[in-house]
Amino acid sequence: MFVCIGVDTLACLDNGFKLYFFSTNMGFDVGEMLHNTGICYNDNCINLSNLLDVVPGIFGRVCYDFESYLQFLARALTNKLNGKKVVVWLSGGKDSTASLITLLELQKYLNFDLKSYYIHVPLLDGERNLKFIDLISKKLDVEIGVESISKEKMKDLLEHYGLPYRGFRWCTYHAKIRVMRQIKKGRFDYEVNSERIFESYKRFCSLLEYAKQRTFISGTQLKPLYILTILDVIDLVKARGVVHPDYIRGCSRISCSICPYRTVFELEKTANDLEDPGFIDLIMQKIYLQEYQNVATFDDYEKYALWRFQSNMAGKLLALKKYVEKMEQSLKSEDVDKILSYVWMNSLKAPHLEIDYVIKLITNAHKERKYGILNLGLEPELTI
Repeated sequence: MFVCIGVDTLACLDNGFKLYFFSTNMGFDVGEMLHNTGICYNDNCINLSNLLDVVPGIFGRVCYDFESYLQFLARALTNKLNGKKVVVWLSGGKDSTASLITLLELQKYLNFDLKSYYIHVPLLDGERNLKFIDLISKKLDVEIGVESISKEKMKDLLEHYGLPYRGFRWCTYHAKIRVMRQIKKGRFDYEVNSERIFESYKRFCSLLEYAKQRTFISGTQLKPLYILTILDVIDLVKARGVVHPDYIRGCSRISCSICPYRTVFELEKTANDLEDPGFIDLIMQKIYLQEYQNVATFDDYEKYALWRFQSNMAGKLLALKKYVEKMEQSLKSEDVDKILSYVWMNSLKAPHLEIDYVIKLITNAHKERKYGILNLGLEPELTI
């Protein structure tokens, strides 16, 4: 079974294509509502591209022999990294953690200075991620700096902008990137970017040229994992006992407690981890009165976490949520938890893939705009 998580949506490729949409913790099969490129009901349609980012995937392992992959990286980077200063930005998620593991091990082959930092976001995040960063530090025997803007500054930003929402995640720039720039300023030659080519279609397109040129550096960006599969990064973090507990609980991402890119059923697990929930409630109420009171009742705004979207999109999603709730329930959030945590709790057999073979597949997929699991010939029954 292959799954893709979107906006309160789960797409499943397993003996055919299934699409489930969640109102809250209840999921409904909306396959029969798919028409052309949208989910349609009554006289309404929501474009599927607004709900799902369908990206070509690969089933298998590129990094099936970690030492061989490290040697491959060392040969590719020897003229670039030796004697340089490198910084890794750690989030606690699988990709940045796998990057840190890889760079630490790469120091056996290349001589470079490595520093690592975690950027904490006050008020939007709580203690869970901070505790996990401490665990990584101990497990990998590496110092991880923790930096953030002040709580007072974050309060001012929230008062001014409101909660971040999809399409305007201002917190990334003001609470993370600006801090990272101050840390990096004049101190490092390269910063590690943990993007992978199979994460989203945007990254698939942007990283394709890296793959064609067999390069891992562009400017000051070092991308050691971009060609790896999800099974590769899972193997790396599992082997070292640094799996974030949210993955075991069924979360698809590691981010702030109330990140707008979380699903409505993920927020049930994370939204209670806030340092000042009362202040966040006040911000929610303020933004509701300014932007959403003509879209939904406050109860619905809160229940369905509509603050994650622009008001016009929130209205469309609310209508769809109300509509599907009249249908027969197909999935519970507990079912999704089991599906998403399975790969973390079990060992999956998968083919060993050579990098040249993977590059050939993704190059052809980009030309033909193919979706699905490329090396298995599995394609979802949709076009975006």
